Amino acid sequence: MATISTHFFFLGYHSSSNVLVPEALESVPIGLAGFVLGVFGFAGVIARPITGGLLDLGRHQLWLRIGGIATVLAFLGYSLNLGPWGFIPFRILHGTAMGFFATGLLALVAEGLPIHRRGLGLGIFQTANTLSLFYGPLLMKNVVESFSLELAFLLGAISTGIALISAAAIGDPKSIIKKPFPSRWTLVNPINGISSQAILPMMIFLSTATGYMAITGLLPKFAAARDIAGYPIFWQAAAIGQLFSRSLSGGLSDRFGRGAVIVPMLLLMSVGLITLSIANTVPMLLLAGLVIGLANAGVQTTISALVVDRSSEKDLSSSLATYTLAWDFGAILGQTGFGLLVISLGMSNVFLLLTLLPLGAVLLYFRKLR
Repeated sequence: MATISTHFFFLGYHSSSNVLVPEALESVPIGLAGFVLGVFGFAGVIARPITGGLLDLGRHQLWLRIGGIATVLAFLGYSLNLGPWGFIPFRILHGTAMGFFATGLLALVAEGLPIHRRGLGLGIFQTANTLSLFYGPLLMKNVVESFSLELAFLLGAISTGIALISAAAIGDPKSIIKKPFPSRWTLVNPINGISSQAILPMMIFLSTATGYMAITGLLPKFAAARDIAGYPIFWQAAAIGQLFSRSLSGGLSDRFGRGAVIVPMLLLMSVGLITLSIANTVPMLLLAGLVIGLANAGVQTTISALVVDRSSEKDLSSSLATYTLAWDFGAILGQTGFGLLVISLGMSNVFLLLTLLPLGAVLLYFRKLR
């Protein structure tokens, strides 16, 4: 049920993040479009640590359901198509809800995995997420072209509803004891959900997540500038790379060590970004997508296993919430920060600049985590 839930939840997420919201903002100046896209990450930076602290207290299903319902409401808001400024409150709601639902579901799965199979188990779980990336963006692009953007957002709401029902059927398999809140401040204090053990792994994953999130915001305009038709095929290629990576990277890291996978994948991410920066044909775009998908998924799967390795049961949820902050900081840096740099540097140079982040993460890994 967890794999079904994550599949349908990320069907809505990938479709909205990679196609639908960028399509809605296609005629908007790139600086404003980047802000609207990136405000999702600002909300998540606050929500995820709070989520982690609350999940450490138990009540997994409560917070997970709140996140699922809020995500449905966000998609319904998107369907109103109120323009860039009208999108902002629903982007904030979506970013906040993402922290509750995705982190809660990941915590439920991670708590049930045996120590010696964590990498493999998380890889299988995250593969369901990747399957939605394979067909979701292209499907929703066709819905927009054949029907309307508003209908596509409504389908995202329905997909999230299926995810919510599937997640609710899981229950709390370990029957986690519900602990009382130490104080009301726990509800709004994000510091409670920050795990020091997960900060360095989060920073390493951030190095690839930033580039990945920058691509989600810039790809439609990049493809239009290079006269590359049908840009969603990039995400199909990325999904193929991710499927291959998730099926192997977790198990390989269980056997040979986390670093044996993390370091090569970081280097491969830089190669993928260089390839994307010079892409001017469909085959080059497909190659870039394949490499970037392979690399980012390999880093994510292995880093998530490393975080679980470094965490105790009592702070596992907050550790996972801290690690997944990389997606939110990545949205802020990639979609808003590097999106603004496009104005002065151009998109190709921004992709080249992003290659420095994984290279820096390699040095960080050897100096601090090896």
